[in-house]
Amino acid sequence: MTGEAVYHTRMMRRYGHDWRTGDPFVLIDSEARIGYDSCDQRDADEAETRDQLRFDDAVEMPTKLDALGILPSGDLALVEVKDADGDIDRALEQAAAHAVRYARLMDGRLHETLQEMVDQKAATRVLPPA
Repeated sequence: MTGEAVYHTRMMRRYGHDWRTGDPFVLIDSEARIGYDSCDQRDADEAETRDQLRFDDAVEMPTKLDALGILPSGDLALVEVKDADGDIDRALEQAAAHAVRYARLMDGRLHETLQEMVDQKAATRVLPPA
């Protein structure tokens, strides 16, 4: 394992399974992807996101989020990981696109789904109890 994967793995372990009270966030999922009912729905979401962020067609839309977490305030934490050789401009594009998409999802039922995920992971001790 090299590069970004090393940092990603360490971060997931430290702020997931090894999370402790007082940490800045708890990570609950890795390589998170948004599911769509159809390709048309996905394409419409992409077009809306591009329009909102004023991305031209040259900007590659991200398909997965490196890590999904929860802040102590209860807000969602969206994490993109880059190593020393990573492209920070690309990280900003990815983070912006994810922020727009997840904000739309939080207007729906996503917050309930995330709570169910946290509860399930705590019950199975994948995450320590809060």
